[in-house]
Amino acid sequence: GQTDNKFQAFGQSLELDLQPLGGTFGWETEDWQTRFSIVSVSVDAGQDYLAGTEMLIGGLQAVAPLWPDAANYTNAFSLQDKTFYYYALGAAYDNQSWVVQSEINYVDTGTLVFRSFAGGYLSLGYRVADDTTVYGVLSKVKNTQARVDVSDPPPVPGYEAQLLMLQQTLQTFFSGSSFNQQTASLGVRWDLRYNLALKLQWDHTAVDAYGSGLWD
Repeated sequence: GQTDNKFQAFGQSLELDLQPLGGTFGWETEDWQTRFSIVSVSVDAGQDYLAGTEMLIGGLQAVAPLWPDAANYTNAFSLQDKTFYYYALGAAYDNQSWVVQSEINYVDTGTLVFRSFAGGYLSLGYRVADDTTVYGVLSKVKNTQARVDVSDPPPVPGYEAQLLMLQQTLQTFFSGSSFNQQTASLGVRWDLRYNLALKLQWDHTAVDAYGSGLWD
């Protein structure tokens, strides 16, 4: 497929083109439904680097002759020829009284900025009446690769402060784009009509250190 998006971010107009290609295998019985999906998504952002990082990229390019690792970090923000891979396996069971759903997924990003991650959830519900279901959900998402630790720049006389600032900015960015959180939910759903439902749900999310990337 093909999807084109235009939106405003960081004070500028951005275009993002996604080209997904994949397939899904499903199997169903009266009570069970399972599904396995694989999708690859090619990204064309219409620009060279991640939006909002222009000043950081300029600083890294300026100190590249002094800091050998700067070129590698610059490439980490590149949006050229990026392809992400998504894998998901899910199952659902419904015997008219109990409703159970679960899914595990994995996203291979191939980038330093957004590390590959895995997630999943388990939902358990019980119909206390024909039109009323109470349920609980547990879910978790976490990076499968370690957080990037930015290397120390070399001690170049006259450039110590500039190099240290770039290192700290890089580390803040890498730390803030990591995923590591879990959520517990409780809720009740009323099916008012065949095509209309009302749901009340309470969520509690715990975010581990350096794991708040989804909130950005």
